[in-house]
Amino acid sequence: MARQLQCFSLPFIACRLIVDYSIEFIIQRELWRMAVDVVSELCIEWLGTLYPAYCSYKAMRNRDNVAHLRWLRYWVCYALFVFVTTITDLFLFWVPFYFYAKTAAILFLIFNDSAVNFVYASLIHPTLNANGAKIDTVIENAQSGVVQVVSKVGRVVLSSTNTYASHIFKFLIVEDVNEEGKEGDGVIDYENNGDDDDDDNGDGAGF
Repeated sequence: MARQLQCFSLPFIACRLIVDYSIEFIIQRELWRMAVDVVSELCIEWLGTLYPAYCSYKAMRNRDNVAHLRWLRYWVCYALFVFVTTITDLFLFWVPFYFYAKTAAILFLIFNDSAVNFVYASLIHPTLNANGAKIDTVIENAQSGVVQVVSKVGRVVLSSTNTYASHIFKFLIVEDVNEEGKEGDGVIDYENNGDDDDDDNGDGAGF
């Protein structure tokens, strides 16, 4: 009996150890992936914005047209990078070394002038130049629509605020009138009471 139990327990223990080590490995892998994701996002958000912003400031301060044009092109490329990675993050987050590739790409754009010029000249400039009129039309329509919506919402909010304020003001006035009426009912009319007392005294003196 003991030998049979031992035969059944050994595979069970082996399976249990495999499952435990697999779960531990998965947890460690997920924690490592999360740490890599955080470091990658920090590099992209901080190094990809603060350092170029400082370089852009220096270009404006020194009135360096070459550097100014270089960092303007970088900001256009960075906007495209953020737009694309916002979409790819939803589908490619599971791909190995994906976040390493993102970090390497943004560093390559920051410290390599030829990469920025290549992306701008071969991809961004031809696309925007060919579709600039359509993009301008869409932006103008969107701006007019946003202005109309904001104005309508502002008028509705203003009218609702005025209505509620008038109701509250009327309610406060009614409450004040009611409180004054209650206080007036509780006041003793000493003059009338004095006259009544005098009448009572006079009647008694007549008898």
